[in-house]
Amino acid sequence: MARNENEKQFLNAKELSKRWGGTPTARTIDNWRYSGKGINHYLIGGLVKYKLKDVEEYERSVHRENKE
Repeated sequence: MARNENEKQFLNAKELSKRWGGTPTARTIDNWRYSGKGINHYLIGGLVKYKLKDVEEYERSVHRENKE
């Protein structure tokens, strides 16, 4: 797997916040991690990363559709 493809499989807290439109902030995502909430994380080369597959699974689990 090419390095560029591999990098796309993981996001840091700032990238994750950006994916969600800036809310929650990267700081809030970090706080969730410290308190054991939110998405599973990985420590890679001393950096906290979130696997894109885990992010997508989390998004599906918290998604709620409006009732008409």
